[in-house]
Amino acid sequence: LVSFAKLYSEGLPMPKSYFTSGELSENLYKKLSLKLGSPFVAKDLIKQRGLGVFLIDSKETFLKLKGKFIFQTMLEKKHEYRVLILGGRVGVFEEKISGSTGEFRNNVALGAKEIFLDKGKISKKIEDICIKASAVLKLDIAGAEVVEDVAGKYYLLEVNRGPGLTYSENSPEFKEIAEYLEKNA
Repeated sequence: LVSFAKLYSEGLPMPKSYFTSGELSENLYKKLSLKLGSPFVAKDLIKQRGLGVFLIDSKETFLKLKGKFIFQTMLEKKHEYRVLILGGRVGVFEEKISGSTGEFRNNVALGAKEIFLDKGKISKKIEDICIKASAVLKLDIAGAEVVEDVAGKYYLLEVNRGPGLTYSENSPEFKEIAEYLEKNA
């Protein structure tokens, strides 16, 4: 939550979001539906790898939640990207694509596919968002998640302090991290 507040206060483009630590109620659901639209997304502040991210499409689904959440507008995604930032520069650039029809989460741990892209072809806008986000949080190594919506607008979803890495021969992540650590050790 603190990281989210820092990123938001620095003017990074983030989805419309609300946090509450209070009891979830029918009244709160109505307020959030009006402010965020329906459906909206609930992100558990503790869980990782997409396991604590829920699509809230009804009052019943909302009232089943347990924990502390950030609630966000559901973005209509055109593309979702993950950028591995290493020492203030782009180390790896990839697109994440859902692994199943109807799945709104593009988490690799939940079956999403990764397409590693030429980091030299990253848009300046995405690069600037990710580098600024890692700098705001004072992170040398960070995994920034950015969505491009159907209108072509970019949103920073989150910045991971300990980004999950892909264990495959196609992934350039370990090579890039090893080179970064070797140069900066």
